[in-house]
Amino acid sequence: MSRNRFFVLVVLLWAMSGFANSARAADSPLSWSQLTVQEQQVLQPYAEQWDDLDPEKQRKLQAGASRWGRMSDEERQEAKQHLERFRELPGVEQERIKKARQWYKELPPDRRQELKEKWRSSTPEDRDGFKGGRYEKKE
Repeated sequence: MSRNRFFVLVVLLWAMSGFANSARAADSPLSWSQLTVQEQQVLQPYAEQWDDLDPEKQRKLQAGASRWGRMSDEERQEAKQHLERFRELPGVEQERIKKARQWYKELPPDRRQELKEKWRSSTPEDRDGFKGGRYEKKE
């Protein structure tokens, strides 16, 4: 998979996953006991510091753990591979991906939906255009 396609795939997977559920009120802390047993198992590395985490971070982690629990084994394996590839990228590439993800999250919902549909219906060659920013600005 070319670096361009990987970049776009990572950004879109993150964006479509709803990792940051902004609809939730993130101003009040989430206690460890409010997590399901499955979420607690996934988030075990955070158990000791859970109460010290920012409530927004707690909610994001909970959402990710919940999503992880709903994934098939194949989806989990694919997610692990994407994360490993992301971690192997140079820091500058990681930052670029994070910025693109942030840009995407700030788009109006109808524009995000439009981009998702364009991505799903595009050819691999067309998808390379996402990296170059050709789809970023439509006013």
